[in-house]
Amino acid sequence: MIEFEEIEFDEIEFLVGGGSHEEKTCVNLLIDGAPALSATGQSNNQMYLNTWDVREFRGKVAAI
Repeated sequence: MIEFEEIEFDEIEFLVGGGSHEEKTCVNLLIDGAPALSATGQSNNQMYLNTWDVREFRGKVAAI
C-alpha cells in the first residue's frame, strides 16, 4: 500500500543506487498518482545522494 502525505518541506533528500533504467528501476515522486519527479542510479552499486527541490509541490499530497 502506498502512503500519501502532504509535502511540507522545500527539499527531499534520499540515497539511490543500482541501475539507471527510467520507468523500471527508479525512485518516483507521485502526485495525483503520476510521477512528477524521478531519479535512477548510475549503473553501479554505489549509493548517491539525490536532492529534489519540491517547493512547487508544497501543500500537495504525494508519495515516494
